[in-house]
Amino acid sequence: MHRSIRYLVFYALLLFCFSGTLFSQKVSYDNLGKYWLIEDNRIVCVSESDRLKPTFSRIVLGNPTSVDASDPFKILVFYQNTQTVAIISNDAVLIGKPVELFQFNIGEASCSTRSSLGGIWLAIQGAQKIIRLDKHLKQTEQTIKLPSRYAKFAVIQITEYNGELYVGLEDGSVVAFDTYGALVHEYTYEPFSNFLIDKNRVFIAKKGEVFEYSLFNSQELLAKYKCDCADYITITHSLLACYDGQQFNFCEKFN
Repeated sequence: MHRSIRYLVFYALLLFCFSGTLFSQKVSYDNLGKYWLIEDNRIVCVSESDRLKPTFSRIVLGNPTSVDASDPFKILVFYQNTQTVAIISNDAVLIGKPVELFQFNIGEASCSTRSSLGGIWLAIQGAQKIIRLDKHLKQTEQTIKLPSRYAKFAVIQITEYNGELYVGLEDGSVVAFDTYGALVHEYTYEPFSNFLIDKNRVFIAKKGEVFEYSLFNSQELLAKYKCDCADYITITHSLLACYDGQQFNFCEKFN
């Protein structure tokens, strides 16, 4: 069989095997006025008022699972289906070659986010651990083991905020670790699809609604919103908004 055909067959099998992709971060702000979004098999760039030209897509990598623009010049794109990480520029140009995670023998990664220590965090499915690859994406540099009481729950999202790593679980728990891997916070909510942290607030999204809680007290409900595109929530002008595929809309706050 021709080498290129074998390559396409290999990735087609991967797409079939890893069809149960978990939700992660679908929109990310780069602090330079641009929002980077997942749209089918592409990463698209938009402003608050208009769609911009930069887009990134690699058919052989499949559909992106998450995008992280916390470094606006090295945007992290994670593909769970093909267990690959791509780094793109602010012009949506691939930097170097995509990194295949299979080479690290770490198991299947379900979620990814950038680390303030350098490199990236990866949640390892079924192993209840989070590992950090070094800044060169060449080797494992740190491992965080989740408490055994969370062993039966899948990780659905990970994100960093103020140097702490927040891990969202399918039972509605969110646990936070410091840079040394020590458990520092545990929060309990009803099961959610995704969450967003901003200015000591956590926004819990589920079924078209978003619940805003204090990050200091998981029982302190600050506000409730109707948000039809809750999978794409972000903060715009200090207000909760979501992207509906065409534009950003402010979420409606309930009394």
